[in-house]
Amino acid sequence: MNSKSFKLGVFVLISAIAFAFMAVSFSGIRYFFEKENTYEAVLDNVHGLSVGAQVRVNGVKAGRVKDIKFQNGKVLVVFTIKQGIPLYKDAEVSIGTLGLMGDKYVDVEEGHSIYGELPPNSMIENIGASSDTGTLIKNLNDTAKNFSVVASNLADIISQNRDQIEGIIQNLDALTKNLNNVVVQNQQALKGTISNLDMLTYQLNLTLPQTIVDIDRTAKNLEQITGQNKEDIRQLVLNLKALSENLKDQTPILMANLNTLSENLNTLVVSNQNGIHESIQNFSTLSKSLKQSSDELNQVLAKINNGQGTLGRLVNDKSLYVNANNALSSFSGLGRVVKNSNLYVGGRFELFPSGQSKGILSLKLQPNNKSYYLFEIVGNSMAHMTTQYVNYQPQTIYEYKPQYTLEYASIFNDPFFRPGKSQFVIRGGLKESTGAVGLDYVYNNRLTFTSDLWNFNRHVYPTMPNLEPDLQIGATYQVFGPLFIRGGVTDILNSQLRGGFIGAGLVFTDNDLKYLLGAIKLP
Repeated sequence: MNSKSFKLGVFVLISAIAFAFMAVSFSGIRYFFEKENTYEAVLDNVHGLSVGAQVRVNGVKAGRVKDIKFQNGKVLVVFTIKQGIPLYKDAEVSIGTLGLMGDKYVDVEEGHSIYGELPPNSMIENIGASSDTGTLIKNLNDTAKNFSVVASNLADIISQNRDQIEGIIQNLDALTKNLNNVVVQNQQALKGTISNLDMLTYQLNLTLPQTIVDIDRTAKNLEQITGQNKEDIRQLVLNLKALSENLKDQTPILMANLNTLSENLNTLVVSNQNGIHESIQNFSTLSKSLKQSSDELNQVLAKINNGQGTLGRLVNDKSLYVNANNALSSFSGLGRVVKNSNLYVGGRFELFPSGQSKGILSLKLQPNNKSYYLFEIVGNSMAHMTTQYVNYQPQTIYEYKPQYTLEYASIFNDPFFRPGKSQFVIRGGLKESTGAVGLDYVYNNRLTFTSDLWNFNRHVYPTMPNLEPDLQIGATYQVFGPLFIRGGVTDILNSQLRGGFIGAGLVFTDNDLKYLLGAIKLP
């Protein structure tokens, strides 16, 4: 074997290996040997991007463009990125340009880890602004044309106004000489001024940074206020514009009226000169009287401050102030409770099978969502019968008098049947002037089921001495507005008195009463 041929063959083989290594290193071929993740992005314009172009993540080469195709009027770009380079859900894609040659690549900002990692084969939604060398060159050409037009126009202006420009230059020359003379003549004054400016500059260097910070803070606050009140500011501008137009129309009339008023005042002053002089004298006398009264008032206040007299002792007694302050605090607390309370005023009429009827005037005060107070005056058509012994003989006494209901109620949310929608109400106190307890179920704003147990020691029917307490179960339905109907069964525990009842009534809130009272016209 010829040694030269062998050496030449070895050289060619080494060159081929080196060329292959360079091809793999500097082209997309090497990506076939690496594990990659695929992602997609939809852009309006890819500005000449081609398949196989580079993909850079945060400026570092990390993959290549795999495919480019149209999709619904836009461009779908499919690209790969080496495994181990994470992308997050707020990642952003744009088209970048390499150098002046205009080679395009896909620029990816990886995003932030707080949003979570973006899985492979996902669509990147955030699209950033792309750089385009062609657009930049076009803008530069347009700018150059505009500068050319400006230069041409400037040359025309200079040629058309040459004489005036020469006169301006001569005037500037004369002005320069005059300023030079002024500077020479006022050299000391200028030195003092420069010294003052130097001191001012020093002070500004000390205070200007903080001032700039304050101005920046003020600007941010103004920007926030402007953003929050944009509509109000726009309306204010429109109002000011309308006001300026009105002032433009009304100012001549106003000036004419003011001129007429001044003439009338002048005539009035001339015709009443003696009266005005007398009024001035009276004001002088009045001022002297006021001064004398002021001196006397100062003497009285001084005695009060020194604790003289009954009023002085009251003013200087600290215990009086403490008591008054406590009383005002109590009234203030009561006022807050009354202000935050809801007031319900109403009345109803109930009819029973035996012919008995009741008229009830009701007042409910609810200070919060957890409780309320109920006060009622009940007029009963059936007399209140009691037994008294006269000369050892029983006698039945019939009394027709109003009865009173005074109860306290606690409100609880329904945990069983309709949680969060219905409520239970437990009541206790007096009902129709006897001890009572009650349980209500508020199904909704219109329907309420009620139950009451009262009259535990009954003497209403002397002929029936062994009566059980009065148990009443019913329902109230709000028909519309303040009108409601009510019905149920009463005296359930006593078969001889058991029967149904029905009624209707009206209930008004404090707001309803305000409107009703406001609509009444007083003579």
